Amino acid sequence: MTQRCYSAFVSYSHKDDKWTKWLLSALETYRVPRHLVGTEGGNGTVPAKLTRIFRDREELAAGAHLDANIQEALEQSQTLLVVCSPNAVHSLGVNQEIKQFRKMRGDDHIFYIIKDGEPHARARGLDPDLECFPKALLDHHLETATSYGVPLAADARAKGDGKKMALLKVVAGILGVNLDSLVRRDLQRRQWRLWGVTALAATGMLLTTSLAVQTYFATKRAEDALLLAQQEQDETESLIQYISESINRRLWRLGEADLTKSVTERMIDHYEGQNGPFMGPQETARKIRSMRSLLRTNLVHGQHVKVIALVEETAKTTRSLLEASPDDLTLIDSHAQALQILATSYAMAGECEKAKQVAEERLSVGTAMRARDDAAFYMRASLGNALVDRGFLKLNCELQPKSAVHDFNAALEIRQEMANQIEEWIGSLAGGYRFLGLGYEMADTLEASINAHQQSQELYERYMTIKPDEVLVEFIRHKFALEMAETMINAGQIDGAIKKISLAKNGISVLTAKYPDNRHWAAHLIFSDYLLGTAAFINQEYETALRLFSTSSKSLEKLMGQLDKSVANLNGLFGSKISLAATNLAIQRTEEAEKLLNEVTVALESSPERFFNSIAGRKMMAHYHTTIAALHQEKGDLGRARKANQAVITAYGKHRDNVHPAVRFALMKAYIDLGQAEVASEIAANLKGIGFKRADFERALTVLSQMETR
Repeated sequence: MTQRCYSAFVSYSHKDDKWTKWLLSALETYRVPRHLVGTEGGNGTVPAKLTRIFRDREELAAGAHLDANIQEALEQSQTLLVVCSPNAVHSLGVNQEIKQFRKMRGDDHIFYIIKDGEPHARARGLDPDLECFPKALLDHHLETATSYGVPLAADARAKGDGKKMALLKVVAGILGVNLDSLVRRDLQRRQWRLWGVTALAATGMLLTTSLAVQTYFATKRAEDALLLAQQEQDETESLIQYISESINRRLWRLGEADLTKSVTERMIDHYEGQNGPFMGPQETARKIRSMRSLLRTNLVHGQHVKVIALVEETAKTTRSLLEASPDDLTLIDSHAQALQILATSYAMAGECEKAKQVAEERLSVGTAMRARDDAAFYMRASLGNALVDRGFLKLNCELQPKSAVHDFNAALEIRQEMANQIEEWIGSLAGGYRFLGLGYEMADTLEASINAHQQSQELYERYMTIKPDEVLVEFIRHKFALEMAETMINAGQIDGAIKKISLAKNGISVLTAKYPDNRHWAAHLIFSDYLLGTAAFINQEYETALRLFSTSSKSLEKLMGQLDKSVANLNGLFGSKISLAATNLAIQRTEEAEKLLNEVTVALESSPERFFNSIAGRKMMAHYHTTIAALHQEKGDLGRARKANQAVITAYGKHRDNVHPAVRFALMKAYIDLGQAEVASEIAANLKGIGFKRADFERALTVLSQMETR
């Protein structure tokens, strides 16, 4: 077998020769971090330098074949690096080299760097002449990442990764090493260089200010140094953006809440002083992209005031810049992203009215972008995300489920269009059906909700065949399966729900075994026991329910000190404790039930407002009050029982047709306990109409029927 002696074969159009020379020089002069040299990468032992780079210096004539020298060089090369541009699209040599190398080494060792043009131009509705991916790439399905996590297409354009980050991605791919290690090392180098440049400029200025004749030259050098420092700062900001969007996101997904919190706190400190009106469009866009991860930790750690103030100022900056440049697409997109972050921040902080106002503004921006032919595909598609977010606000904060369903369906049309053109958008389409399922549960029938959830599950399974290594998507699929199972329980499909819960539980168990430190996933594993306990309680299997609720409440309480107070986590904890109390009441363990409910009462006092403005929060509070009422009835304190039932009616009676079916059932029971059979019958008819068929609902109907015949 021929020994491969080239690190990379660079395939490019000779019309891009000048740019490619820069790339080759940058590759050959790149110094590999010392700690990586001599280690084993994905392509063998990591060298100190990439000194063996092959490039063809002759353009291939039409109808010609690759000559022997090129064939031999391809055989001897570990990787193929393709310079993507409109010129490359029309280069016969580039296309043949891709096909030939693919036959020899497969796709895992082919890397693409975008010089100019647009990827998937036709699919994105752009001028086809702007296409930068060669036909050999477009005609062949490729995964978007190699086995070691490096994106195949590095984007050297200013609006993409930039030349520095694109170079690091390419180097990581050629060496077969993790990109993070190169980024961290490069950031250190640039920080030291920035300090050096600043110190040099200051020293130069001090030495020359005493000499009037050299004033001009000192000023010129200072200006040059300032310009260089600004360039270095821009590149440092680009690296910070990568840390924010990639590394911090990975930490969050793995449940490393403490590390994520530490990183985002440093980011807040970094950006707090950068809200002035003199920021340019590119700097503003980069800053906003870097701020996304702030939402993941700081809001749930009680720092929402600080985060919201920072995001408000940023949105104010983008509005101001847009007044001066209303047609700048970069600014429009940045403003839309700032509004998305701000709306989510308000919602998480429980400020629903402010969230609604910002969501409406974001929707108008998204509508304007969708109408522009010159907007990038992802910009025009962002209207779908804006519709989903507004729909979710309507569902949770405003109790307008029918209007929310309208938004979800409109968003699905856009996401379907995206998925038809780019297969990877199937994941976004799957998420859209999950939201539709939540909406149908409150605005339509339980069967319609289950069907939407089933479509979501099938799309996620399909997506997993495209991206089999996306563990987060696998977890989300199991998480949403638990939501579907809860709806199935309410529809009386207990056996099917138990099967669905068990499958999801097994799937999450595999993930938590692989990532034992992911406390977020562990919490959902515990939540599956809570759902199994709910099914057992409804079937009056009280011993089983007692065991499952006891296990889930104790496990979640123990874990809660390491978890954020998200709606999902509070839902699991409170739901388990309240249900455990209800089970104890069912078997006449009144004192134990009262103790548990007192614990919940104390915990509710310190719960965030966003919990009470959520679907899950309303379900838990209705469950809490009806269980309190049952406790006092058992104790013979009818006055306090009446007060607890009245609390449910006061909170949700006016919105009974728009709240979750479980809340409607709680209302029905409260009206029965208060002797108001007529209203209870109206709610019962509504629940029957949507397919609510729980066994305990059937038992309540028997009680209601007896009341009506008296």
